[in-house]
Amino acid sequence: MTGQEPEPAAKALTILVVEDARQVREVARRILQSGGYQVLTVENAPEALTLLAENPNVDLLVTDVVMPQMSGPQLVEKARALRPHLSVLYMSGYPQDLLERGEVDEKISLLEKPFRAAELLRRVSDVLGAVPKG
Repeated sequence: MTGQEPEPAAKALTILVVEDARQVREVARRILQSGGYQVLTVENAPEALTLLAENPNVDLLVTDVVMPQMSGPQLVEKARALRPHLSVLYMSGYPQDLLERGEVDEKISLLEKPFRAAELLRRVSDVLGAVPKG
């Protein structure tokens, strides 16, 4: 195996990307698929909740913080009612503002947009590695 190929374990992991900006959603999907992950994408929180209720195989929720209809933190609260141990990675174009306003906790995993492919893959790996499955 070369350094460019995904780890075999990564191939079984499924990531749900929730992002209202189509271009960002598609870039994230392509990057994560290139990393060997199964990727599901939706553009809003209600669609994400429906998908989570129907698909027990989602390992990680990657969600924008600021979205119409329901914010990322509101989505995570509802998603964890369905799946208490669901791993989460937030994405935001203005993370410092969110931290200062107290909308997200400094201890959560937050990826600043725009992001590089290597950074997204590293942060996903970090989050998936930090949370025990169960």
